[in-house]
Amino acid sequence: MEEKDLILFLGYSIHEPLLKQHLQQFRIELDNGDNLDVSGFQYDVNATNDRHDIFLTYNGNKRYTSGFGTPIGLLDEDGDELILTEVTFDNHYYDTQIPFPTSLPYDLKQGDTDKEVIRKLGKKPFERMKVNYGQAWWFNMGTFRLLTALDAGNKLIWIRCIQFSRNELSQMELKRMLGRQRKNIRPERVPQLEQLKKEIPTIQWKKRMTDGDDLFTPENIGVVETCLLSFLEKIMEHTEKKKAGPIYTSVKRLVQQINRINLDYDAFIETMEREELCEFIDKAVTTTGFIIENDLDITAPWREW
Repeated sequence: MEEKDLILFLGYSIHEPLLKQHLQQFRIELDNGDNLDVSGFQYDVNATNDRHDIFLTYNGNKRYTSGFGTPIGLLDEDGDELILTEVTFDNHYYDTQIPFPTSLPYDLKQGDTDKEVIRKLGKKPFERMKVNYGQAWWFNMGTFRLLTALDAGNKLIWIRCIQFSRNELSQMELKRMLGRQRKNIRPERVPQLEQLKKEIPTIQWKKRMTDGDDLFTPENIGVVETCLLSFLEKIMEHTEKKKAGPIYTSVKRLVQQINRINLDYDAFIETMEREELCEFIDKAVTTTGFIIENDLDITAPWREW
């Protein structure tokens, strides 16, 4: 097995014998201490090899199980042993122009053009982003997403593989099945959607502002309320026409609007407000008849608050 095959171990415990064997073979060791969240669980623990061109990221079992499901090769279900979630191949080719010393996954080579990347992967990216070094192209590889980093000349400089979370996989399945959601939409529920205008979270926010909660101002509450009411009007319109796709798109637009508002107003949306907004959006969407699987956060792909 070669170093490129480390991507096969996404979702494996650090103590799983086969992964452990290859970590020793490739001289990959943990390079930072415990990163602990507020609950004391490990997250984003890094490791690298002695050449410093392969980087691994682990999450502790507690966070991994919550976000990804059951890991492979877990020794202690009650413990918080590390689970591999991310593999990066980056030898600073952007600066040195010295090729990676071993093979990369999918026969990719640094210096490959964007067209060569697409040809080798056999698919087009599902997302493209402009970044400081050039472009980041994301590819769906089934159980993980592959980031191909391209320079300003659209040539490959490094790659990263990140395991899809359970929510991400559910979101992809939901998006794939949008066409079948049409039969679930119930135009007769428009009056129920109209009633939801009396349940928008900003009603409670106004009360908390009156009680002295300094998170809120008339301005930040007002702009969010306008967006929520407009969202309800849009999904009522789409419900009348039995259009599931636009209902889903309306969620995306609303979340992106709230992202901008939260940024403009000093990140006033905290845990309680986030939960209230997510619950309201979920209730509005499911009231249309749109089916959302249990535990799926429909706002997650775009939410920054």
